[in-house]
Amino acid sequence: MEEFYFIDSAVSKLQYDGLNTQKLKNTFGIDCIVISLEKGHLLPEHNSPKNTNIYVVEGAIDFSISGKKYRLNAQDWFRFPKDEAHSVKAVENTKLLVLR
Repeated sequence: MEEFYFIDSAVSKLQYDGLNTQKLKNTFGIDCIVISLEKGHLLPEHNSPKNTNIYVVEGAIDFSISGKKYRLNAQDWFRFPKDEAHSVKAVENTKLLVLR
C-alpha cells in the first residue's frame, strides 16, 4: 500500500541549469511537475494536454499565450486551458510548480 503522507524537497533541490523538470508524485489524479528555468532561458511554445495551473515559487517569467504576454512573479498563480499554445521565458532564475 502506498503511503499517504510524505515529504519531498524536490522543489528546493532542483538546480538552475537551463531548463530542468522533475515530475513529482501524482496525487489524486493531479500531475505535479516542478520546473527550474535559468535567467534568459526559453521554454519553447508547446501545448498542455490538461487544464493547467502554474504557481511561481521564486523568480519571474514572461508567460505568452493567445497573443498576450503576462509577467508572473514569485507567489503568482496562473491558470489556463488545455490545448492552448504557450511559451515561457525566465526573467530571473525561476522555479515553477505545475499542477494539471
